[in-house]
Amino acid sequence: MAATTCHMQYLSPTPGEITLMAFSPATGNDGMTSTLCQELRRCRFNSATAEVPAAKVAETLQNCLGAGIRPFLSPTSNRLTPTIWNNFLSFCDSLRPNLQNAIGGWMLKSGATLGDVSSSSTLSNCVSIFRNYDNTRSTSASLLSLPLFISALSLNAVSGSSSETNYRTYLEGFLENLTPSFWPFIPFSTDLRLSSLLTSYYREFEIFSLMARYTGTPMWAYVKCLTASASGAVPQTTSANLRCAAFSALAYGAQGLVWWTYRSQESGGTTYNGLVDATGNKTTLWNMVQKINTEVSALNTVLCGCQLVGCRHTGTTHYDYTCQLDGEFGPLKSITTGSQGVLVSHLCNKGTDYLMVVSHPTTATQTISLEFNPYWTVSQLSVSDSGVLS
Repeated sequence: MAATTCHMQYLSPTPGEITLMAFSPATGNDGMTSTLCQELRRCRFNSATAEVPAAKVAETLQNCLGAGIRPFLSPTSNRLTPTIWNNFLSFCDSLRPNLQNAIGGWMLKSGATLGDVSSSSTLSNCVSIFRNYDNTRSTSASLLSLPLFISALSLNAVSGSSSETNYRTYLEGFLENLTPSFWPFIPFSTDLRLSSLLTSYYREFEIFSLMARYTGTPMWAYVKCLTASASGAVPQTTSANLRCAAFSALAYGAQGLVWWTYRSQESGGTTYNGLVDATGNKTTLWNMVQKINTEVSALNTVLCGCQLVGCRHTGTTHYDYTCQLDGEFGPLKSITTGSQGVLVSHLCNKGTDYLMVVSHPTTATQTISLEFNPYWTVSQLSVSDSGVLS
């Protein structure tokens, strides 16, 4: 007898659009104010995580509804206590239908650990509560990439089998016990100026895009947009760096981007600037992300609901687990690039094939020549500065 696993059908919280989520934009117990929701919408976000006290849920949902934001809700304290979640869900169930419909999903935990994915864990119990309560909305408990997972193992002194074996157990437990409707994963790094980090980055996307195709469950990716205010603490994030990270994820078929994090944070005496600082003033990152979100939104007809046919890489660097482009690929007869190379993605959406090319280097230019097979009818799509696709 074959064992089967129950998978939850993916229902996008933002139908017809790639989900662009702002991580943790609210402060304290204020919920999501009307001003904040409008600000998120101007930055072209259509979703956000929101830790909200019960007293602010209705107001938050009304404000989100008015701005076209579909929030992933969680209570402000002890979010993984089943009793707290039961009470929170019961309160949400008492709201007017239009406010209930404004909920995009439920945010359980950022960065699930090995202990979280066992069948008896508190996180698994909370997921069961949601499945019984609501089988139409997604629950989010994000996955750690392999390097982050190994780091967590070291911190928690997990011994025994190898890290890779533990990681396989981790992914299997996540699938079987958390029954995700999408795979939200946190890459090890999005500072893509170093080839060593690019190797890790693309290896992780190969793993999770394969998981997405194997399980029929789409992938979301976190994009790190924190930059340290203290010189030298963390490399300064650039617009090219963020664009490479975001479009590499989309080239691998991601159906959601989680911009982490919207608001600045303090850690170890260092301020890490997000899209807005501690007082809510916009940083330079806000305008960078707004432009990238605008570009992504313009490509919704191409990217939303697309199927990944395959990805290839060119250049002299061979990335772990990835395939080099050697010969024809989709509509391509050949491609010539510089030594640093490009990522080439073949996507299909509603019977139309698309080719996306993402340059590997974020600090240099290179010349790219494409030759297409003559039996393909080829046209070029471009996005204007105002976000119009033509």
